[in-house]
Amino acid sequence: LFRSDIDKIFSKQGFDNKDGDSEIESVIKDKTKKYKDDWGIFDGYVFEYVKSKLQNAKTPQFVMIMTTTNHPPYVVEPDYKPKPLNIPSVLQKRIMGAKELVNARFVAYQYANEKTGEFLSGIKNSELKEKTIVAITGDHNFGGVINFSNEEHLKFRGVPFYIYAPKELRPKNYDREAFGSHKDIMPTLYALSLSNISHVSIGKNMFDGSLEHYSFNASGFVASKDGAVLHAKPSVYFKWDGDLLKNDENSEKYKKIVDYYKATLSVTEYFVQSHLKKEE
Repeated sequence: LFRSDIDKIFSKQGFDNKDGDSEIESVIKDKTKKYKDDWGIFDGYVFEYVKSKLQNAKTPQFVMIMTTTNHPPYVVEPDYKPKPLNIPSVLQKRIMGAKELVNARFVAYQYANEKTGEFLSGIKNSELKEKTIVAITGDHNFGGVINFSNEEHLKFRGVPFYIYAPKELRPKNYDREAFGSHKDIMPTLYALSLSNISHVSIGKNMFDGSLEHYSFNASGFVASKDGAVLHAKPSVYFKWDGDLLKNDENSEKYKKIVDYYKATLSVTEYFVQSHLKKEE
C-alpha cells in the first residue's frame, strides 16, 4: 500500500492507523497467490481489504487508500485475464513509445478500472450503499503515451473525479463541468457528510454553484471557465475554443486566475509555517 517513510507523513496528518502489506495480506483468502509487485499490493486486494474493514466497522470510518497498479512497471495479478484491447486507429496514431510497454500500461489501466468497478458494485449492492460515500480520483493520466498538442493542456493534465453517495445526500443541482483539483476533494466530502462542522480549507465544495471554481496543479497550470494560465517564466495565457485552448496575448484578462493561484499558495505556506512554529 505504501513504501519508504510515507507512513510517518500520515501520522502527522491525523490518521489513527496506517495499514500496509501485512494487514492487507491477512484478509487474502488464498495465501499461495502473488498479491503484490515491486510497488505494493495489487488493487483488487486493496479494495477487498477496505470493504472488509467497512463491513466490520463498529464506528464511522474515514479510509484513504493509495493504489499502485496503474504505475510502472505495470504489473497485474498473474491470473488476471485482460479483455480484448481494440485501440481505435485515431488513437493508435497518437501513441508514443514501445508497443510492449504501451500495451502493458493499457492492461494495467483496464485492471485498475475493473477492480474499482467491482469495489463500487460491491458497495452499491450491499447494506453499505446507504451509509458510505466513495470518492475516487487519480494523480496522472496517459502523458508520455499519448501525443498531446499544445491546445490540449487540460486533457493532458486532467484526471477524473468520481463520487458515489447515498441518495439522500446527493445534491440535486450541480455543474458537472466545474473546475477543481485535489485541494477541493475534502471540502466537497465535508459538505456531503459533515455539513455542520467548521473547518479550515483552501479548497471549495465542488457542488456549490455559488462559488467560482479553479483548478491547478504542481506545474503551475491554472484553469477556470474564463481561461487558463501556465504560470511560468514567462507565463502563457489561454482562452477557450470549445474544449481546446488557444494562446491569448491579452494577459490582463487572466489576472484574477493568477491572483487566485498566488493567494492560495501564500495562504497554504502561511498555514504550514504557523503550525510548524506551534510544534517547536
